[in-house]
Parts: sequence; C-alpha cells; structure tokens
Amino acid sequence: MSDERVLFMEIEKDCKTMFKKKIPAYLSDKAFNTKDAEWMNTQLSEILLKELKNISPNFKYCLTIVLLQNDTSGFNQNVNLYFDAETDGCISDQHSFENIVCVYTLFCLAI
Repeated sequence: MSDERVLFMEIEKDCKTMFKKKIPAYLSDKAFNTKDAEWMNTQLSEILLKELKNISPNFKYCLTIVLLQNDTSGFNQNVNLYFDAETDGCISDQHSFENIVCVYTLFCLAI
C-alpha cells in the first residue's frame, strides 16, 4: 500500500475550470420552473460528478446544487464539514443566468 497522499490543491483549479464551463453549457439556455427543477438538478449533478471523477478518482465528492429562479428573493445557505485541511477541500460558488441561478458546494475528500 502506498503512503502517497493526494491533495485537493492539486485538482482545485481543474475543478473550478470545469464548473465554469459545464454549468453555463447546461443552464445558459434554460428557464427556471418548478416542474422541471428536480430533473435539471439531477441531470446537472450527473454531468458534474462524471467530470469530477475524470479529473481525479482519488477523492470522494459530495456535491450540492441549488437551482433558484433569478429574482429578488433572498437565499442563505450554510454547509459545513469537518475534514483534513491538508488533503481535502471545498469549493462553493454561484452562476447567474437570465432566469435561473445555480449555487453549488463541492467537498472533495481524499481517499
């Protein structure tokens, strides 16, 4: 068994770049509606998790995605996880489009 440790900082930039490409590619032409929100969230999650596994299979990924109608409503989210700050990490961001907002949080936990 190898003692080599995988580090989140080695994949963080690739993860952020992937999110910046894949989320707009999927959501930029979509409008929010309650009927399709769960389906869109599931589809987007599958796309992102597949890409994350391609970036590195050496992490467990915990991904949350919130889809909201882009209006003046307020929203607050707080997600916490106790993890090893040396090997693990977290990314959280939002992407806003004409009619929809996507807020995501990703925890990467080294295997």
